[in-house]
Amino acid sequence: MAAISQWEESGAKKTTRVSREIFTIERDADGFYRPASEEALIALVKKAYAEGKPLRVRGSAHSVAAAIYADPLVTRDGAADPTSASGSGAIHVLLNNYRSMRVVNVGQRLVEVEAGVNLGVDPEDPSGTSTEENSLLFNLWRLGWTLSDLGGITHQTVSGFFSTGSSGGSLSWSVYDDIQSLRMIDGRGEVYEVDRDRTPEDFQATVTSMGLLGIISKVVLRCVPTFNITGQEAITRVADASVDLFGEGSAERPSLARFLEQTEYARLEWFPQRKGERLAVWQAQRIEPEPGFRPVRYQEFSGDPELSQVFVCLFFTLLGNLDDLRAARPKLEPIFEQVDEELIQRLACLGRVGQPLVEALTLALEGALDAAIEVLALAAPLLRKELPNLMGMALDTFMPLDSSKKGQDKGEPQCFRDWSWRGLPMDNQVIGSLLPTTFTELWIPLSYTQRAMKLLKDYFDEPASAQEALRRTGTYAIELYGAPPNPAWMSMSYSDGKDVWRDGVLRIDFYWFQRNAGDPAEVFYPRFWKLFRDNGIPFRLHWGKGQPVGSQEELADWAAFFRGQYARWDDFLERRRKLDPNNIFLTRYWRQRFDLSHLPMPQPRGDVGTPLIMRIPAPSVARQDEVRYRWPSTPLEPPSRTARGWDVAGWVRFYGWLTLAIVLYGVAVAHVPFLLGTPWTTCEVGGSSLGCVLAFHLFEVPIVTFNAFVAGYGLLWFSSRTASRYQSLLRFAVSVNLVFFAFETALLLDGLRRGEPLWETLVLFSVALALGGGAFLGMFVHEKLRSRAS
Repeated sequence: MAAISQWEESGAKKTTRVSREIFTIERDADGFYRPASEEALIALVKKAYAEGKPLRVRGSAHSVAAAIYADPLVTRDGAADPTSASGSGAIHVLLNNYRSMRVVNVGQRLVEVEAGVNLGVDPEDPSGTSTEENSLLFNLWRLGWTLSDLGGITHQTVSGFFSTGSSGGSLSWSVYDDIQSLRMIDGRGEVYEVDRDRTPEDFQATVTSMGLLGIISKVVLRCVPTFNITGQEAITRVADASVDLFGEGSAERPSLARFLEQTEYARLEWFPQRKGERLAVWQAQRIEPEPGFRPVRYQEFSGDPELSQVFVCLFFTLLGNLDDLRAARPKLEPIFEQVDEELIQRLACLGRVGQPLVEALTLALEGALDAAIEVLALAAPLLRKELPNLMGMALDTFMPLDSSKKGQDKGEPQCFRDWSWRGLPMDNQVIGSLLPTTFTELWIPLSYTQRAMKLLKDYFDEPASAQEALRRTGTYAIELYGAPPNPAWMSMSYSDGKDVWRDGVLRIDFYWFQRNAGDPAEVFYPRFWKLFRDNGIPFRLHWGKGQPVGSQEELADWAAFFRGQYARWDDFLERRRKLDPNNIFLTRYWRQRFDLSHLPMPQPRGDVGTPLIMRIPAPSVARQDEVRYRWPSTPLEPPSRTARGWDVAGWVRFYGWLTLAIVLYGVAVAHVPFLLGTPWTTCEVGGSSLGCVLAFHLFEVPIVTFNAFVAGYGLLWFSSRTASRYQSLLRFAVSVNLVFFAFETALLLDGLRRGEPLWETLVLFSVALALGGGAFLGMFVHEKLRSRAS
């Protein structure tokens, strides 16, 4: 097959036989197999079938981890980790080496795409090989083609996006209309094809199948001519919005359902919090491409997007961990990584000086944050009480109303125009490591829109307590958009054209910030599932997003409920039984979704007559703990001098003694001249010598005292058990000493300008030198500690 940059027209391949070859596919250190051909994929499936091992394929990991993997890893904070496969016997596949495309028919705009191709760029691709140049949408655009609709992000692989039933925000257009055929590998390793026109029943059964009917190998897409979009986003109070969110609407202000029907592309974000309530209405329509078109991009974040997301991450992480703020510290590591990246880029012009400056600034930020967490922990009860007010202030900062804009933009929406492939995925600007968001997505018949929205409003308005109201709404947004009816059996908008789903659906996403404490499937989502179920509103849940958890009886009850929402549920399971006879695709998670826990786990079947001989070594290395601060269980060695130099405890003691020496020196040079009758001239220029002296002492004494405390802590109490706290103290000490260094440098420069006595210049220079050197020694010790931890 030609490489992506070498598009060619050819006839569609019909062969389902594979040649006899010998493959050596090694399992990488991260636990993934990375096949580069359909033959290798088939061999992996045959291996799983013969050896009785579960097999799952990872796309871009935008589904919940349990839906992706047979046995997802769990991080130290208890969350499932979607970035690495485990070291168990399950076969986990990553398709970053399976990314070719070819034009099948130019006249019909048919393109065959291998399953590993990403729609757009996946910034968190584990292989680091996803680029705009090897993405589907960019290459279609170069041909003058595109897809009918896109989701809010385009990081996904084509196979992952289609198999989970994901959709864009439109009742008018559907990307599923662009799928012509699928080439699948079933649970025995046999290839089969389904086509929209030739095998419509098989096609509709397979297109949304969550990997349970086999692995998607290739997709043939019938593309549409490229188009551009123009649109706007208005951020207003709900009462001032152009959409009647809860009512029947009017000619001037349509109801939500009517608005979704009338608007080609739409996405609404509703912040229902009492003190910060607002609605962001994003809408767009198609326009014809024109020569010389100049895009005006939609800006999801005002000002500096990266910096804005850093502050949003910081705010919501602290907010979501008020019961144990110290647990928030490791969750904030992505902030420092992002700050490092940004500073390195912006200070690259400084050459070699830039790197130590970046380290110093980042370390200062870490120290300041550690100190802030300690202070906030003491104030946590008050913060919890004032949380509703804080939410309003935060939203005014992070998502200001149009009415708060300045000048001629006041009250005006943001307007944009763009190429469709870049403009429709409006959330591609979000940095996932800073704003990791998960959610449960309810698909509700469009005819129930007003009833569902009124039910939510009443539920949020009911509590008299502001704290209870905030508990119900959560601290994040609710996303609202539509999708057209779909004949695919397991699509969340499935309709036979005669049922209640025939007009399409309203989709309601209840956002959850992933760094909050707790599991949203236990503490947040169930209130909404129960609310709609108890009030007789039919709904289906996005297969790749938050689903119910609980006991086997509770899960069976939910499976029975959803069975009643899908007319072809039983037909789908019968097809699954035939296509996956050894249950290699049926993980524990998917057994729970369909109440199939009684079925046997995969069993070894021996030789299945595969023409492929495959040598796959045992898993190489276990996954390393990615948590930055991890301390050994054995105590640190006592300080000693070896051929390799001091160990970490020795450096801590050295830093402690040196700091005490600098403290004593600083106290001496500040007061001895006065005792000798030659006081400092620094305070003679302001007119109030006493006031100046007091100001200096209020500033310097706390810093000197804190440094003495850190030194004593390291000399007297440092051990493996106290290392983490010492590291926090050290970070803050370095940050304040850098500020102190800047202050002393400013005094030195001011003294030179005033012509101060030479002895003052020399002393100030020595103090500044000691502070700067001490700060950099502190950074060095900090790195020693971090190296020792890892």
